Amino acid sequence: MRHSYPWSVFSSQFTLILGLFLFVGPVHAAERVVPNDPLYYRQWALRQIDTETAWSVTTGSRDVIVAIIDGGFDIRHPDLWSNVWVNEKEIADDGIDNDGNGYVDDIFGWNFVNNTSWVGPMDAFQQQDDAWSHGTIVASLVAARGNNAEGIAGVTWNSRFMPLVVLDGDGFGNIPSIVSAIRYAVKQGASVINLSLTGFENDQTLDDVIREAEAANVLVVVAAGNDSDQAGRDLAELPVYPACSANASSTLIAVTGTDVIDQRAPYADFGAACTDIAAPGHELIGAHPTKNARSSHATTTPFYIDTITGTSAAAPLVSGTAALIRSVKPDWTVRQVRDRILDTADPIEAGVAFGQVGTLGRGRLNAGRALSGLAGQSEVRKSQVASRGMQSLPEVPRWAKGVWHFLEQL
Repeated sequence: MRHSYPWSVFSSQFTLILGLFLFVGPVHAAERVVPNDPLYYRQWALRQIDTETAWSVTTGSRDVIVAIIDGGFDIRHPDLWSNVWVNEKEIADDGIDNDGNGYVDDIFGWNFVNNTSWVGPMDAFQQQDDAWSHGTIVASLVAARGNNAEGIAGVTWNSRFMPLVVLDGDGFGNIPSIVSAIRYAVKQGASVINLSLTGFENDQTLDDVIREAEAANVLVVVAAGNDSDQAGRDLAELPVYPACSANASSTLIAVTGTDVIDQRAPYADFGAACTDIAAPGHELIGAHPTKNARSSHATTTPFYIDTITGTSAAAPLVSGTAALIRSVKPDWTVRQVRDRILDTADPIEAGVAFGQVGTLGRGRLNAGRALSGLAGQSEVRKSQVASRGMQSLPEVPRWAKGVWHFLEQL
């Protein structure tokens, strides 16, 4: 039964609302890198956080892995497949736990709902599209392949994402699955963990595993949550977790959502004690699943969907920015990465509505400022040269040829 699950994705508030895309963004003198993705012109949020300046420093490293703990993922999506993390120690579809980590055939991650290696979108009776597509959308906002003349660009073009499924086809999950997924991500080498989900239960086990991740130098980014009546919720009155589970020494980053004019988005939860930073999360565009089930029946929906709204969409922009920082500063501690993101946020309180001062964290995310000055000039030039032309997809290594054959059969 649905009510047996204390944890839910923001899918019910991850509302798909038709609207116009406007752009109010910063202007900098620094050289910018603009991708050739045909739908990039609709990605106002990336321009709002100045990723074009950030990309002049780096477009991401393959060594950086972002674990996305969410619903099912369309890993065959044309904007995602080349950035999917692959477990190189596992042999595809042989029914053996080759790497001895307790998960059989976990080539692309794990489904902690069904305890299987199938990480694709999960079906449910009379299913809402936002629950079915949520994981794919979040993954694309973090790590859609940029500058590949396809669809959109993620914040990090080249970092890999690790698909970990903890939410069922209705968008609900449970704490043990989330805890197991976090531990899996840490063990398998993730640098950043994105949790675009929330619940009302303050669970000590979840707090403990987040601290384990922090101790392993893994940054955890979470969404602050949404209110179903579109008014936003003061988290001081009704806290949600894990956003409100952070203590003074925690490095967790809780993210609320803003709109095109840097106002708190109408649905977004807020509160000084539970919110660290704001990021655009109102009427964004992201990837949409192209396959409905393991039988690979094509859907009638497009490969991309716009007017995505929710703090579930704001958190991935912070996770992607963290991945860019870790690409050029791999030796930084999780505290240094967190402080860099918060210290370089754009102050927005002077323009926010009455009553919102002090409730939106340190400001609105600015990826350009966060990356500026972090790489040497030779690294910048290398990134710019690679970004000016269409980037070819990476050559498939010898060990992975069987994996991609397996992927084609999904």
